[in-house]
Amino acid sequence: MNMASVTDAVDGLLREQAILSSIQYRDPSGPWGIGTFRREDGTTFTATGSFGQPILYEEFILYGKWSPDLPGGDFDTASFSSMPPKALETLPRYLTSLTQNRVPIAATIKAVQHFGENLIDVLERAPGRLVEAGVSEHDATVLGSTWETERSHQLALAQIDLEGIPPEKLATLQRRLGYATDLNTVLRQDPYLLYVHFDDMMFTTAQSLAKRFRVTNDTVSAVKGAIVAVLRREAWLGHSYIEGVPLIDAVSKLLNLDRQTLFPLIKEGVTELSRAKVARAEDRKLQLFNLYEIEKSLVEKAIGWTKLNADELEDLVPSDDMAIKLLRPLKLGAPASRSLAAGLCCLMSERLALVQCETLDDQLTIVEGIQLYLNGFGTDALITAASREMVTELSSRLGDEAQVLSYAELIGLDPVTGVPQQHKANPIPTDVVVVVGTDAMGIEEIDSLLDAMPATGRIFMLGAPKDLPSQNVGQPFDELAKVPEIRTFIASFWLPARSENRLAAKNVWSGSIKPDDSFVPGRPICWLKAPRDSIQAVVNVLLQQLSDACEISPLHDIKTVVARQHADVPGSDAITWLTRSIANEFIGPDEPVQFHGKALFKGMPALVHQPLSLEHPAFSIFEATELSAEQMVATPRTGNSVVLDHKRSLNLFHGAVLTPKFIRGRVYEFVILIVLKEHMGLFNAELLSTLLNSAKRSLILVGELDGIAESFPGDEPTRVRSLLSKWMENDGDQIEQY
Repeated sequence: MNMASVTDAVDGLLREQAILSSIQYRDPSGPWGIGTFRREDGTTFTATGSFGQPILYEEFILYGKWSPDLPGGDFDTASFSSMPPKALETLPRYLTSLTQNRVPIAATIKAVQHFGENLIDVLERAPGRLVEAGVSEHDATVLGSTWETERSHQLALAQIDLEGIPPEKLATLQRRLGYATDLNTVLRQDPYLLYVHFDDMMFTTAQSLAKRFRVTNDTVSAVKGAIVAVLRREAWLGHSYIEGVPLIDAVSKLLNLDRQTLFPLIKEGVTELSRAKVARAEDRKLQLFNLYEIEKSLVEKAIGWTKLNADELEDLVPSDDMAIKLLRPLKLGAPASRSLAAGLCCLMSERLALVQCETLDDQLTIVEGIQLYLNGFGTDALITAASREMVTELSSRLGDEAQVLSYAELIGLDPVTGVPQQHKANPIPTDVVVVVGTDAMGIEEIDSLLDAMPATGRIFMLGAPKDLPSQNVGQPFDELAKVPEIRTFIASFWLPARSENRLAAKNVWSGSIKPDDSFVPGRPICWLKAPRDSIQAVVNVLLQQLSDACEISPLHDIKTVVARQHADVPGSDAITWLTRSIANEFIGPDEPVQFHGKALFKGMPALVHQPLSLEHPAFSIFEATELSAEQMVATPRTGNSVVLDHKRSLNLFHGAVLTPKFIRGRVYEFVILIVLKEHMGLFNAELLSTLLNSAKRSLILVGELDGIAESFPGDEPTRVRSLLSKWMENDGDQIEQY
């Protein structure tokens, strides 16, 4: 029964909410029965009524009267609604009852223990994963098919007839809103509801649905959708919250509403989003609720790790002489070997530590040193990075003996459900995890990583010391380094002081970097002045000459970067402007193909936001080896191709030319930074540090270099807006008060 009909039927009736704990009698020829129900406080009562085919341990909302109206009387039920139980401890028995005991309680207990709160998502979207919990294939099939049947039944009861909306979204929304809710009515009144609850839906799609149902922009529904759109855009930029005035301005612009019309609507919209736990407001700041929870979770885990020590674990600190001997393969020379040995000995005595590295070579050298130490002790270790490019470089540098996995592979991040296979109850099977390019990881990634760590493990995180948006939300590497309790080491104290790469990094951070008229691509940073109308031609010549001289791919081993997409170029899009020129030079004069709303070129690299598999994590770059309006064959540098079509929800970007957000955590032979005068204030130390940490051979600045010397170290960067620092100021007990 939907909520509207319940409300009409309950005038003068009493309401009880309880779980069906046993069925005393069921009429074999009809829906009438007698059941025992247990309230949240543990008390029980007997209810009679037409319950149809009730499932044990479901949560019921009953409306009726006591008969007789005395203690111990029966509850005579006039109407009811029911839904799966929210409590995890009740879920195994409910699922067994749902399958009419065809799946034993032992199997459903395993599933709940393994997946926890994620079990319903797994049941709805990937029931085959139940075998990961030790459930047999037969039981997994029964559970999956039974849940699908039950879900279809519930949707039929809700009379859903909204064409074009995926059934799995409707099923999930039905579960979130409660099975007493009539989705058919609710979505017509609030068409932005699907967009609010699902981040893989576009705002334009929600607007089309609203137009179809004649819901205008001056409604609470539209304002709620616009608020969430602004919050998601801010998250994409690396900010976990937005303040009140910028929020109002952004929503006003998005919906084309004046402030007088918008103000009461936005207040009600924020209230409803807060009540639904979609957003959270505090101190005139609004953030997505899931980000708030992840930030708190990350802080609690990090602070918990600072309270651990390695005294009870295997001693990984060698003697002074042995430490230097273990590092001999690096051929650093005596002074550098001694300093690196001393630094690594300090690192090995920690359970969790950060290492700030100024250059890519710093990160790779320190990983080699860690690997030599751990090999000397026979310790199991896994090396991980967020991007396939960094994983490839680490595998090449460390050799076949090293176990190198992408972050997605390390924690078993399912691309369909988003549920990690490795977590607290099923941790990563290793003694040490070393993360390279940690600055490219967002809050959610590091939170999941800490959750997947074994209780007796060690985790060392290496990255560049900067505060720019990671590929996902936030900059936790930078934030965690500010916490006094977390040991943070500076790599420059461990390694040769006057290497050419480190001197270049020092000049970047000190602001003493100067353009050099002599173009020497072998240097860490070099310069090539070019007027705007020649930049496209210069970039193409550079790609061709460098690739020929070094025998590398011009499209995959050399990456062009623009500080910002918008620029004073044809079309106002610097990425498309350069991509078209590169495609014309290296692929041919063919026009781009519109695929998933993006004009892509066959044979050119393309970046896919979504994870496609464990092999191909989020933000992977592929070559569009086959391309039409209907599908694309995405081929990585190494590994298997993936066929993409319109059945997948995809966000695609050009991959031959990147913005700084996308290049973080990757490795290329050369990086070419395009310098345009309107971008001059963006060329700060953080940006150049990012690019130095991505270039193996050289960072080349190309374009309008006049006056660039005076701009360094550049404007103070826009700081990543995160509430992590606020949570970090409190201990674990105080965090729970928010």
